[in-house]
Amino acid sequence: MAEPSVEHSTWSGASGARWSVSKGTVRVRALVDEHGRVTALPDLPLGECFDLMDRALWERVRLDYECERDTNLADAIHRTRQRLRAVRKQR
Repeated sequence: MAEPSVEHSTWSGASGARWSVSKGTVRVRALVDEHGRVTALPDLPLGECFDLMDRALWERVRLDYECERDTNLADAIHRTRQRLRAVRKQR
């Protein structure tokens, strides 16, 4: 039986993407621009969406997927962000 598809939302600034993972591939279902307009996509692989979305959003979707896939990475990123915040407060 196929795994149920879980849809994710990722935002970078005012732009967003709805995506899911199918057989280890991130597939983008829709893009939301800064004006709230939604562009439906035919479950395009993330790599094919590089020119369709802002670079920061593309990288954020990839990072969100990697963090979901590898909880150690998510923990390491969280700890790094905490250390950076602590250093900024000391300045």
